[in-house]
Amino acid sequence: MTNQQNVRRKQFNRDLHLRCSSAPLPGDLTNIPEIQAPPMLDAGRGN
Repeated sequence: MTNQQNVRRKQFNRDLHLRCSSAPLPGDLTNIPEIQAPPMLDAGRGN
């Protein structure tokens, strides 16, 4: 299994768990750097 397939599998499992369960996420699904959203831009700076 390639790394990309592994990331996709983890992302699917994470999304499914969040949709179907009220239990907290298992440890292996809480921190997946490859699918973390990028940090929000600070809109208050730079004018």
